[in-house]
Amino acid sequence: MASQPLEVTLYHYPLTRSTRPLWLLHELGGKVKFTCKRVELMKGEAYSPEFVRMNPNHALPVLLYKDDSGVEQALFESCAIVEFLTDALAAGELAPPIGISNGRAEYKKWLWFAGSWMDQLLWQLRQHDESGILPSDQKDSRVVDRTKGKWIKEIVPQVVAQLEAKGNMYILGENFTAADIIVGHCLRWSKAYGLCDNEVLTRYLARLAERPAYQAAFQDAATFGK
Repeated sequence: MASQPLEVTLYHYPLTRSTRPLWLLHELGGKVKFTCKRVELMKGEAYSPEFVRMNPNHALPVLLYKDDSGVEQALFESCAIVEFLTDALAAGELAPPIGISNGRAEYKKWLWFAGSWMDQLLWQLRQHDESGILPSDQKDSRVVDRTKGKWIKEIVPQVVAQLEAKGNMYILGENFTAADIIVGHCLRWSKAYGLCDNEVLTRYLARLAERPAYQAAFQDAATFGK
């Protein structure tokens, strides 16, 4: 681990996926020194030439950092950023130690299950729900019904079973890990669609919300769309 804090810049907008690495940056404490730059998505700033050079997909988050040779690099995709920073700065603390272990495998599974499968179901709702981002003539209520059904019948039982099996603390047991950041963010997102009406999940989210790093990451939530 470097003797000096890693200096990074995170491009962020409230309540989006960039909240995931922002949460992690707060969890890392003195291991990292970060600047958070707000990108006004509603004003099209993600389409500016400067931003497109960092991420041609017009999406958040983007992390700027200097690699081992001192060259500035841009990394996008929230789960990639969370995994990269955790392994670089907090392996064995916010993740099981790197190696061939069941704990490490479970950690990877839940981080990416949330970041891919849970996330893509929520993104379908973000597009097709009544309040979604697609034009009304492109929305399909069948997509909403099917997606909500899969979430209720498949996602919720899996997450609940995992939490109960691990003692109802965190997704891997007694210790908080970066996987909780991705799972927790997705579950909070699911509340917008009435999909988190479960006592086990409610208690889990309340436990996460007690963390100072969570509170710091979501403190700008009220400014979404403003």
